[in-house]
Amino acid sequence: MVVFEALLCSCAVLVVVLIVLSVIGKVTSLSPPGPGGLPYIGQGLNFSVNSAHKQFTEWAKEYGDIVMFRMFGQPVVVLNNPDLIRKAFSAKDIKSSISDRPPSFIGQFVAGQYNDILFRKYDPLCADLKRVTIQVMYKTGASKAELEALVSSEIQDYVSKISAAEGDVDIIESLQTTLCKLIGVLYTGKRLSTDDPSFQAIADFDRAGNEIITPSVHLVLKVMPWLRHLPGYYGNLFDRTMQCKERLKRDLIQKEKEAGCGLISGLFEKQTTENWITDDMILGVAMDLINTSTLTSRGVISGVYFLLTHFPDVQDRIYQELIAVVGADRTPAVADMSMMPYTQACILETLRFQSHLPITATHTNLTDDVELEGYHIPRGASVYGNLWLVHHDDRVWSEPWKFKPERFLGADGSLLHKDPSLQQMRYFMPFGEGHRSCMGVRVTYDRMFLFVTLLLQRHRLLPPAEGALPSSDPRDLVPGTVLQAPKFYCRIVPR
Repeated sequence: MVVFEALLCSCAVLVVVLIVLSVIGKVTSLSPPGPGGLPYIGQGLNFSVNSAHKQFTEWAKEYGDIVMFRMFGQPVVVLNNPDLIRKAFSAKDIKSSISDRPPSFIGQFVAGQYNDILFRKYDPLCADLKRVTIQVMYKTGASKAELEALVSSEIQDYVSKISAAEGDVDIIESLQTTLCKLIGVLYTGKRLSTDDPSFQAIADFDRAGNEIITPSVHLVLKVMPWLRHLPGYYGNLFDRTMQCKERLKRDLIQKEKEAGCGLISGLFEKQTTENWITDDMILGVAMDLINTSTLTSRGVISGVYFLLTHFPDVQDRIYQELIAVVGADRTPAVADMSMMPYTQACILETLRFQSHLPITATHTNLTDDVELEGYHIPRGASVYGNLWLVHHDDRVWSEPWKFKPERFLGADGSLLHKDPSLQQMRYFMPFGEGHRSCMGVRVTYDRMFLFVTLLLQRHRLLPPAEGALPSSDPRDLVPGTVLQAPKFYCRIVPR
Protein backbone atom coordinates (compact mmCIF):
# COMPACT_ATOMS: atom_id res chain seq x y z
CA MET A 1 0.00 0.00 0.00
CA VAL A 2 2.84 2.33 0.90
CA VAL A 3 4.58 1.52 -2.37
CA PHE A 4 1.37 2.20 -4.32
CA GLU A 5 0.87 5.57 -2.61
CA ALA A 6 4.50 6.50 -3.27
CA LEU A 7 4.10 5.57 -6.92
CA LEU A 8 0.86 7.55 -7.18
CA CYS A 9 2.52 10.56 -5.57
CA SER A 10 5.46 10.32 -7.99
CA CYS A 11 3.10 10.22 -10.96
CA ALA A 12 1.24 13.27 -9.67
CA VAL A 13 4.50 15.17 -9.26
CA LEU A 14 5.57 14.16 -12.77
CA VAL A 15 2.29 15.43 -14.24
CA VAL A 16 2.67 18.76 -12.43
CA VAL A 17 6.28 19.09 -13.64
CA LEU A 18 5.24 18.37 -17.23
CA ILE A 19 2.45 20.94 -17.05
CA VAL A 20 4.81 23.56 -15.61
CA LEU A 21 7.46 22.83 -18.23
CA SER A 22 4.80 23.03 -20.93
CA VAL A 23 3.60 26.42 -19.69
CA ILE A 24 7.16 27.73 -19.34
CA GLY A 25 7.99 26.45 -22.81
CA LYS A 26 4.98 28.21 -24.29
CA VAL A 27 5.88 31.46 -22.57
CA THR A 28 9.59 31.44 -23.41
CA SER A 29 9.11 30.27 -26.98
CA LEU A 30 6.73 33.16 -27.73
CA SER A 31 4.28 31.21 -29.83
CA PRO A 32 2.17 33.47 -32.08
CA PRO A 33 -1.27 34.37 -30.69
CA GLY A 34 -4.37 32.71 -32.00
CA PRO A 35 -7.64 30.96 -31.21
CA GLY A 36 -7.54 28.04 -28.81
CA GLY A 37 -9.92 25.14 -29.01
CA LEU A 38 -10.43 21.70 -27.58
CA PRO A 39 -7.37 19.68 -26.53
CA TYR A 40 -5.72 18.05 -29.56
CA ILE A 41 -8.71 18.92 -31.80
CA GLY A 42 -8.01 22.66 -31.65
CA GLN A 43 -9.98 24.35 -34.45
CA GLY A 44 -10.45 21.07 -36.33
CA LEU A 45 -14.23 21.03 -35.92
CA ASN A 46 -14.73 24.76 -36.56
CA PHE A 47 -12.81 25.08 -39.79
CA SER A 48 -13.85 24.93 -43.45
CA VAL A 49 -10.97 24.16 -45.81
CA ASN A 50 -12.69 25.78 -48.80
CA SER A 51 -13.29 29.12 -47.04
CA ALA A 52 -10.04 29.23 -45.06
CA HIS A 53 -9.17 32.71 -46.40
CA LYS A 54 -12.28 34.22 -44.82
CA GLN A 55 -11.63 32.60 -41.43
CA PHE A 56 -7.96 33.63 -41.53
CA THR A 57 -8.98 37.23 -42.22
CA GLU A 58 -11.37 37.30 -39.26
CA TRP A 59 -8.67 35.97 -36.95
CA ALA A 60 -6.18 38.53 -38.27
CA LYS A 61 -8.45 41.32 -37.04
CA GLU A 62 -8.24 39.90 -33.52
CA TYR A 63 -4.72 38.48 -33.32
CA GLY A 64 -2.61 40.48 -35.77
CA ASP A 65 -0.02 39.79 -38.47
CA ILE A 66 0.98 36.31 -37.28
CA VAL A 67 -1.68 33.88 -36.09
CA MET A 68 -1.22 30.30 -34.90
CA PHE A 69 -3.80 27.63 -34.12
CA ARG A 70 -3.92 23.86 -34.09
CA MET A 71 -5.94 21.31 -36.03
CA PHE A 72 -5.85 17.79 -34.60
CA GLY A 73 -2.45 18.44 -33.06
CA GLN A 74 -0.95 20.04 -36.18
CA PRO A 75 0.28 23.65 -35.67
CA VAL A 76 -0.92 26.04 -38.38
CA VAL A 77 0.55 29.53 -38.84
CA VAL A 78 -0.98 32.30 -40.96
CA LEU A 79 1.02 35.32 -42.13
CA ASN A 80 -1.16 38.38 -42.79
CA ASN A 81 1.50 40.90 -43.81
CA PRO A 82 3.30 40.96 -47.20
CA ASP A 83 6.68 41.81 -45.69
CA LEU A 84 6.43 38.81 -43.35
CA ILE A 85 5.37 36.59 -46.25
CA ARG A 86 8.41 37.64 -48.27
CA LYS A 87 10.76 37.26 -45.32
CA ALA A 88 9.49 33.78 -44.45
CA PHE A 89 9.26 32.39 -47.97
CA SER A 90 12.30 34.07 -49.56
CA ALA A 91 15.09 33.52 -47.00
CA LYS A 92 18.32 32.50 -48.74
CA ASP A 93 19.38 30.27 -45.87
CA ILE A 94 17.39 27.05 -46.22
CA LYS A 95 17.45 26.55 -42.43
CA SER A 96 15.66 29.85 -41.83
CA SER A 97 13.39 29.60 -44.87
CA ILE A 98 9.84 28.29 -44.65
CA SER A 99 9.80 26.87 -48.16
CA ASP A 100 9.37 23.11 -47.79
CA ARG A 101 6.14 21.29 -48.52
CA PRO A 102 4.57 19.06 -45.87
CA PRO A 103 4.15 15.35 -46.62
CA SER A 104 1.24 14.88 -49.02
CA PHE A 105 -0.73 12.05 -50.55
CA ILE A 106 -0.27 13.37 -54.09
CA GLY A 107 3.46 13.92 -53.69
CA GLN A 108 4.02 10.44 -52.29
CA PHE A 109 1.63 8.29 -54.29
CA VAL A 110 0.83 10.22 -57.51
CA ALA A 111 4.10 12.09 -58.12
CA GLY A 112 6.06 8.95 -57.26
CA GLN A 113 7.87 9.82 -54.01
CA TYR A 114 8.01 13.56 -54.74
CA ASN A 115 9.59 13.37 -58.20
CA ASP A 116 8.26 16.83 -59.03
CA ILE A 117 8.51 20.50 -58.01
CA LEU A 118 5.11 21.35 -56.54
CA PHE A 119 5.05 18.81 -53.70
CA ARG A 120 8.77 18.26 -53.13
CA LYS A 121 10.61 19.70 -50.12
CA TYR A 122 12.73 22.74 -50.93
CA ASP A 123 16.15 21.18 -51.30
CA PRO A 124 18.92 21.96 -53.84
CA LEU A 125 17.44 19.44 -56.28
CA CYS A 126 14.03 21.13 -56.14
CA ALA A 127 15.61 24.55 -56.72
CA ASP A 128 17.63 23.23 -59.66
CA LEU A 129 14.64 21.47 -61.23
CA LYS A 130 12.58 24.66 -61.03
CA ARG A 131 15.48 26.70 -62.47
CA VAL A 132 15.92 24.35 -65.43
CA THR A 133 12.16 24.16 -66.08
CA ILE A 134 11.87 27.96 -66.20
CA GLN A 135 14.88 28.18 -68.53
CA VAL A 136 13.35 25.69 -70.95
CA MET A 137 9.83 27.11 -70.61
CA TYR A 138 10.95 30.48 -71.95
CA LYS A 139 13.42 29.06 -74.47
CA THR A 140 12.01 26.02 -76.23
CA GLY A 141 12.89 24.51 -79.60
CA ALA A 142 10.18 26.59 -81.25
CA SER A 143 10.94 30.30 -81.33
CA LYS A 144 9.09 32.69 -79.07
CA ALA A 145 7.34 34.23 -82.10
CA GLU A 146 6.26 30.79 -83.36
CA LEU A 147 4.87 29.80 -79.97
CA GLU A 148 2.99 33.08 -79.59
CA ALA A 149 1.46 32.60 -83.04
CA LEU A 150 0.27 29.12 -82.03
CA VAL A 151 -1.15 30.41 -78.74
CA SER A 152 -2.86 33.31 -80.51
CA SER A 153 -4.43 30.92 -83.04
CA GLU A 154 -5.85 28.74 -80.27
CA ILE A 155 -7.35 31.76 -78.50
CA GLN A 156 -8.75 33.15 -81.77
CA ASP A 157 -10.48 29.83 -82.39
CA TYR A 158 -12.00 30.01 -78.91
CA VAL A 159 -13.19 33.60 -79.49
CA SER A 160 -14.67 32.60 -82.87
CA LYS A 161 -16.55 29.72 -81.27
CA ILE A 162 -18.12 31.68 -78.42
CA SER A 163 -18.89 34.73 -80.59
CA ALA A 164 -20.67 32.56 -83.18
CA ALA A 165 -23.18 31.36 -80.59
CA GLU A 166 -26.52 33.12 -80.58
CA GLY A 167 -28.28 34.48 -77.53
CA ASP A 168 -26.96 33.97 -74.03
CA VAL A 169 -23.62 32.15 -73.95
CA ASP A 170 -21.78 30.19 -71.25
CA ILE A 171 -18.24 31.25 -72.13
CA ILE A 172 -16.64 29.05 -69.47
CA GLU A 173 -18.09 25.82 -70.87
CA SER A 174 -15.59 25.45 -73.73
CA LEU A 175 -12.73 27.28 -72.00
CA GLN A 176 -11.22 24.15 -70.43
CA THR A 177 -10.66 22.55 -73.84
CA THR A 178 -8.78 25.64 -75.02
CA LEU A 179 -6.66 25.72 -71.87
CA CYS A 180 -5.66 22.07 -72.37
CA LYS A 181 -4.80 22.84 -75.99
CA LEU A 182 -2.58 25.71 -74.79
CA ILE A 183 -0.79 23.24 -72.50
CA GLY A 184 -0.32 21.10 -75.60
CA VAL A 185 1.32 24.02 -77.41
CA LEU A 186 3.69 24.58 -74.50
CA TYR A 187 4.59 20.89 -74.20
CA THR A 188 4.93 20.01 -77.89
CA GLY A 189 5.57 23.27 -79.75
CA LYS A 190 2.60 22.58 -82.03
CA ARG A 191 -1.19 22.65 -82.03
CA LEU A 192 -2.96 19.44 -81.09
CA SER A 193 -6.37 18.41 -82.37
CA THR A 194 -8.90 17.18 -79.83
CA ASP A 195 -8.63 13.62 -81.19
CA ASP A 196 -4.83 13.57 -80.84
CA PRO A 197 -3.81 11.01 -78.15
CA SER A 198 -1.41 13.58 -76.65
CA PHE A 199 -4.24 16.10 -76.20
CA GLN A 200 -6.55 13.45 -74.77
CA ALA A 201 -3.84 12.43 -72.28
CA ILE A 202 -3.51 16.05 -71.13
CA ALA A 203 -7.29 16.56 -70.86
CA ASP A 204 -7.84 13.28 -68.99
CA PHE A 205 -5.09 13.96 -66.46
CA ASP A 206 -6.40 17.51 -66.05
CA ARG A 207 -9.84 16.22 -65.03
CA ALA A 208 -8.56 13.53 -62.67
CA GLY A 209 -5.79 15.69 -61.21
CA ASN A 210 -8.06 18.64 -60.50
CA GLU A 211 -10.45 16.31 -58.66
CA ILE A 212 -7.86 14.61 -56.49
CA ILE A 213 -6.14 17.92 -55.64
CA THR A 214 -9.41 19.41 -54.29
CA PRO A 215 -8.65 20.35 -50.65
CA SER A 216 -11.44 18.30 -49.09
CA VAL A 217 -10.55 15.20 -51.16
CA HIS A 218 -6.81 15.47 -50.64
CA LEU A 219 -7.25 15.96 -46.89
CA VAL A 220 -9.16 12.69 -46.57
CA LEU A 221 -6.54 10.79 -48.59
CA LYS A 222 -3.69 12.36 -46.63
CA VAL A 223 -5.20 11.25 -43.32
CA MET A 224 -6.36 7.85 -44.59
CA PRO A 225 -4.07 6.91 -47.52
CA TRP A 226 -5.17 3.26 -47.29
CA LEU A 227 -8.50 4.31 -48.85
CA ARG A 228 -6.73 4.16 -52.21
CA HIS A 229 -6.80 0.36 -51.95
CA LEU A 230 -10.54 0.08 -51.19
CA PRO A 231 -13.50 0.09 -53.59
CA GLY A 232 -15.54 3.28 -53.51
CA TYR A 233 -15.06 6.92 -54.44
CA TYR A 234 -11.50 7.43 -53.18
CA GLY A 235 -10.14 4.13 -54.46
CA ASN A 236 -11.77 4.65 -57.86
CA LEU A 237 -10.45 8.22 -58.10
CA PHE A 238 -6.91 7.10 -57.26
CA ASP A 239 -7.04 4.28 -59.83
CA ARG A 240 -8.36 6.65 -62.49
CA THR A 241 -5.66 9.22 -61.69
CA MET A 242 -2.89 6.62 -61.98
CA GLN A 243 -4.32 5.35 -65.28
CA CYS A 244 -4.30 8.93 -66.59
CA LYS A 245 -0.70 9.32 -65.40
CA GLU A 246 0.35 6.22 -67.36
CA ARG A 247 -1.50 7.47 -70.44
CA LEU A 248 0.26 10.84 -70.13
CA LYS A 249 3.61 9.05 -69.92
CA ARG A 250 2.87 6.81 -72.92
CA ASP A 251 1.04 9.17 -75.27
CA LEU A 252 2.88 12.43 -74.55
CA ILE A 253 6.11 12.14 -72.58
CA GLN A 254 7.60 9.20 -74.50
CA LYS A 255 6.58 10.66 -77.87
CA GLU A 256 8.22 14.00 -77.05
CA LYS A 257 11.35 12.23 -75.81
CA GLU A 258 11.83 10.73 -79.25
CA ALA A 259 11.09 13.90 -81.23
CA GLY A 260 9.65 17.28 -80.33
CA CYS A 261 10.27 21.00 -80.06
CA GLY A 262 8.40 22.00 -76.90
CA LEU A 263 8.97 22.05 -73.15
CA ILE A 264 9.03 18.25 -72.73
CA SER A 265 11.65 17.59 -75.40
CA GLY A 266 13.61 20.57 -74.09
CA LEU A 267 13.78 18.98 -70.64
CA PHE A 268 14.97 15.70 -72.15
CA GLU A 269 17.69 17.61 -74.03
CA LYS A 270 18.78 19.12 -70.70
CA GLN A 271 19.58 15.62 -69.46
CA THR A 272 22.78 15.72 -71.53
CA THR A 273 24.21 18.54 -69.37
CA GLU A 274 22.08 18.06 -66.24
CA ASN A 275 22.44 14.30 -65.80
CA TRP A 276 20.58 14.32 -62.47
CA ILE A 277 17.27 14.96 -64.28
CA THR A 278 15.35 11.68 -64.48
CA ASP A 279 12.50 10.72 -66.79
CA ASP A 280 10.24 10.49 -63.72
CA MET A 281 11.08 14.09 -62.81
CA ILE A 282 10.06 15.26 -66.30
CA LEU A 283 6.77 13.39 -65.93
CA GLY A 284 6.32 15.00 -62.50
CA VAL A 285 6.90 18.50 -63.90
CA ALA A 286 4.38 17.80 -66.68
CA MET A 287 1.74 16.74 -64.13
CA ASP A 288 2.47 19.78 -61.93
CA LEU A 289 2.02 22.24 -64.77
CA ILE A 290 -1.17 20.68 -66.11
CA ASN A 291 -3.06 20.99 -62.85
CA THR A 292 -1.65 24.31 -61.66
CA SER A 293 -1.90 25.94 -65.09
CA THR A 294 -5.39 24.96 -66.19
CA LEU A 295 -7.03 25.48 -62.80
CA THR A 296 -5.45 28.91 -62.30
CA SER A 297 -5.97 29.97 -65.93
CA ARG A 298 -9.64 29.04 -65.79
CA GLY A 299 -10.02 31.21 -62.68
CA VAL A 300 -8.30 34.28 -64.09
CA ILE A 301 -9.72 34.12 -67.65
CA SER A 302 -13.32 33.46 -66.62
CA GLY A 303 -12.83 36.05 -63.87
CA VAL A 304 -11.71 38.85 -66.18
CA TYR A 305 -14.53 38.10 -68.68
CA PHE A 306 -17.02 38.10 -65.80
CA LEU A 307 -15.83 41.52 -64.60
CA LEU A 308 -15.74 42.99 -68.11
CA THR A 309 -19.37 41.93 -68.57
CA HIS A 310 -20.22 43.76 -65.35
CA PHE A 311 -18.26 46.92 -66.24
CA PRO A 312 -18.91 48.13 -69.83
CA ASP A 313 -17.01 51.36 -69.15
CA VAL A 314 -13.84 49.34 -68.57
CA GLN A 315 -14.46 47.49 -71.84
CA ASP A 316 -14.78 50.82 -73.66
CA ARG A 317 -11.50 52.16 -72.27
CA ILE A 318 -9.65 48.98 -73.24
CA TYR A 319 -11.16 49.16 -76.73
CA GLN A 320 -10.13 52.79 -77.18
CA GLU A 321 -6.57 51.96 -76.11
CA LEU A 322 -6.57 48.89 -78.35
CA ILE A 323 -7.64 50.84 -81.43
CA ALA A 324 -5.08 53.58 -80.72
CA VAL A 325 -2.20 51.10 -80.43
CA VAL A 326 -3.17 48.13 -82.62
CA GLY A 327 -5.97 49.35 -84.84
CA ALA A 328 -9.09 47.52 -85.94
CA ASP A 329 -7.46 45.11 -88.41
CA ARG A 330 -4.08 43.94 -87.11
CA THR A 331 -4.13 41.02 -84.66
CA PRO A 332 -3.04 42.08 -81.15
CA ALA A 333 0.30 40.65 -80.02
CA VAL A 334 2.08 40.37 -76.68
CA ALA A 335 4.51 43.06 -77.84
CA ASP A 336 1.60 45.54 -77.78
CA MET A 337 1.06 45.04 -74.06
CA SER A 338 3.81 47.44 -72.96
CA MET A 339 2.05 50.26 -74.86
CA MET A 340 -1.36 49.56 -73.30
CA PRO A 341 -1.12 50.57 -69.63
CA TYR A 342 -4.87 50.66 -68.96
CA THR A 343 -5.35 47.13 -70.27
CA GLN A 344 -2.46 45.96 -68.08
CA ALA A 345 -3.99 47.80 -65.11
CA CYS A 346 -7.28 45.97 -65.73
CA ILE A 347 -5.43 42.64 -65.60
CA LEU A 348 -3.63 43.58 -62.38
CA GLU A 349 -6.83 44.80 -60.75
CA THR A 350 -8.62 41.58 -61.70
CA LEU A 351 -5.88 39.60 -59.95
CA ARG A 352 -6.04 41.82 -56.86
CA PHE A 353 -9.80 42.20 -56.67
CA GLN A 354 -10.70 38.54 -57.15
CA SER A 355 -7.53 37.10 -55.56
CA HIS A 356 -7.98 33.75 -57.28
CA LEU A 357 -5.27 32.25 -55.06
CA PRO A 358 -6.60 33.57 -51.73
CA ILE A 359 -3.94 31.81 -49.67
CA THR A 360 -0.57 30.45 -50.67
CA ALA A 361 0.05 26.75 -50.97
CA THR A 362 1.19 25.16 -47.72
CA HIS A 363 4.75 26.02 -46.66
CA THR A 364 6.75 24.45 -43.85
CA ASN A 365 10.27 23.82 -42.60
CA LEU A 366 10.74 20.08 -42.24
CA THR A 367 14.11 20.16 -40.47
CA ASP A 368 14.34 23.19 -38.16
CA ASP A 369 12.31 25.44 -35.90
CA VAL A 370 12.25 29.01 -37.22
CA GLU A 371 12.16 32.36 -35.44
CA LEU A 372 10.06 34.96 -37.25
CA GLU A 373 9.69 38.47 -35.84
CA GLY A 374 10.43 37.11 -32.37
CA TYR A 375 7.88 34.32 -32.65
CA HIS A 376 8.70 30.63 -32.58
CA ILE A 377 7.47 28.66 -35.60
CA PRO A 378 7.80 24.95 -34.77
CA ARG A 379 9.36 22.52 -37.20
CA GLY A 380 6.70 20.96 -39.41
CA ALA A 381 4.10 23.69 -38.83
CA SER A 382 1.83 24.37 -41.82
CA VAL A 383 2.40 28.01 -42.82
CA TYR A 384 0.20 30.05 -45.17
CA GLY A 385 0.34 33.54 -46.60
CA ASN A 386 -3.07 35.23 -46.46
CA LEU A 387 -3.12 36.89 -49.90
CA TRP A 388 -6.85 37.57 -49.58
CA LEU A 389 -6.23 39.97 -46.69
CA VAL A 390 -3.12 41.47 -48.29
CA HIS A 391 -5.14 42.34 -51.42
CA HIS A 392 -8.14 43.76 -49.53
CA ASP A 393 -6.45 45.61 -46.68
CA ASP A 394 -8.28 48.95 -46.46
CA ARG A 395 -5.22 50.55 -44.87
CA VAL A 396 -3.50 50.21 -48.25
CA TRP A 397 -6.20 49.87 -50.88
CA SER A 398 -8.80 52.62 -51.12
CA GLU A 399 -12.24 51.01 -51.40
CA PRO A 400 -10.76 47.50 -51.71
CA TRP A 401 -14.10 45.89 -52.56
CA LYS A 402 -14.52 48.05 -55.68
CA PHE A 403 -13.10 47.12 -59.08
CA LYS A 404 -10.89 50.09 -60.03
CA PRO A 405 -8.19 49.42 -62.67
CA GLU A 406 -6.98 53.02 -62.39
CA ARG A 407 -5.50 52.27 -58.95
CA PHE A 408 -2.57 50.69 -60.85
CA LEU A 409 -1.94 53.83 -62.93
CA GLY A 410 0.17 56.82 -62.03
CA ALA A 411 -0.96 60.43 -62.33
CA ASP A 412 0.39 60.50 -65.89
CA GLY A 413 -1.53 57.37 -66.89
CA SER A 414 1.53 55.11 -66.88
CA LEU A 415 1.49 51.69 -65.25
CA LEU A 416 2.79 51.41 -61.70
CA HIS A 417 5.69 48.98 -61.69
CA LYS A 418 6.70 46.44 -59.06
CA ASP A 419 8.53 49.02 -56.96
CA PRO A 420 8.99 48.10 -53.27
CA SER A 421 8.92 51.81 -52.39
CA LEU A 422 5.26 51.91 -53.48
CA GLN A 423 3.19 50.49 -50.64
CA GLN A 424 0.36 49.18 -52.77
CA MET A 425 2.79 47.34 -55.07
CA ARG A 426 4.37 45.71 -52.01
CA TYR A 427 0.88 44.52 -51.17
CA PHE A 428 0.38 42.96 -54.61
CA MET A 429 1.40 39.30 -54.79
CA PRO A 430 -1.22 37.36 -56.79
CA PHE A 431 1.05 34.39 -57.50
CA GLY A 432 2.76 34.09 -54.15
CA GLU A 433 6.32 35.06 -53.27
CA GLY A 434 9.66 33.46 -52.68
CA HIS A 435 11.14 30.13 -53.62
CA ARG A 436 7.76 28.48 -54.27
CA SER A 437 6.16 31.28 -56.30
CA CYS A 438 4.43 30.39 -59.57
CA MET A 439 6.75 29.40 -62.45
CA GLY A 440 4.40 30.60 -65.18
CA VAL A 441 3.69 34.20 -64.15
CA ARG A 442 4.82 35.71 -67.45
CA VAL A 443 2.84 33.13 -69.41
CA THR A 444 -0.30 33.95 -67.40
CA TYR A 445 0.00 37.71 -67.97
CA ASP A 446 0.59 37.21 -71.70
CA ARG A 447 -2.40 34.92 -72.11
CA MET A 448 -4.73 37.13 -70.10
CA PHE A 449 -3.75 40.00 -72.39
CA LEU A 450 -4.47 37.96 -75.53
CA PHE A 451 -7.79 36.60 -74.23
CA VAL A 452 -8.94 40.16 -73.46
CA THR A 453 -7.71 41.95 -76.58
CA LEU A 454 -8.59 39.27 -79.14
CA LEU A 455 -12.19 39.31 -77.91
CA LEU A 456 -12.70 43.05 -77.35
CA GLN A 457 -11.12 44.13 -80.64
CA ARG A 458 -14.25 43.06 -82.51
CA HIS A 459 -16.87 42.23 -79.87
CA ARG A 460 -18.65 43.52 -76.79
CA LEU A 461 -19.59 41.53 -73.72
CA LEU A 462 -23.15 42.30 -72.58
CA PRO A 463 -25.29 40.98 -69.71
CA PRO A 464 -27.65 38.11 -70.59
CA ALA A 465 -30.99 38.86 -72.21
CA GLU A 466 -32.67 36.59 -69.68
CA GLY A 467 -31.90 36.59 -66.00
CA ALA A 468 -29.25 38.63 -64.24
CA LEU A 469 -25.52 38.43 -63.76
CA PRO A 470 -24.41 37.01 -60.41
CA SER A 471 -22.83 39.46 -57.98
CA SER A 472 -19.35 40.69 -58.92
CA ASP A 473 -18.35 40.91 -55.24
CA PRO A 474 -15.25 38.67 -54.87
CA ARG A 475 -16.59 37.44 -51.53
CA ASP A 476 -19.22 35.57 -53.59
CA LEU A 477 -16.74 33.70 -55.81
CA VAL A 478 -16.98 29.91 -55.88
CA PRO A 479 -14.58 28.57 -53.20
CA GLY A 480 -11.84 26.04 -53.85
CA THR A 481 -8.07 25.80 -54.30
CA VAL A 482 -8.52 28.55 -56.90
CA LEU A 483 -11.52 30.88 -56.55
CA GLN A 484 -13.72 30.71 -59.64
CA ALA A 485 -16.33 33.01 -61.14
CA PRO A 486 -19.88 31.74 -60.58
CA LYS A 487 -21.62 30.18 -63.55
CA PHE A 488 -22.84 33.07 -65.68
CA TYR A 489 -24.23 33.80 -69.12
CA CYS A 490 -23.55 36.79 -71.34
CA ARG A 491 -24.13 38.00 -74.89
CA ILE A 492 -21.26 38.51 -77.32
CA VAL A 493 -22.15 41.04 -80.00
CA PRO A 494 -20.04 42.46 -82.85
CA ARG A 495 -18.86 46.05 -82.64
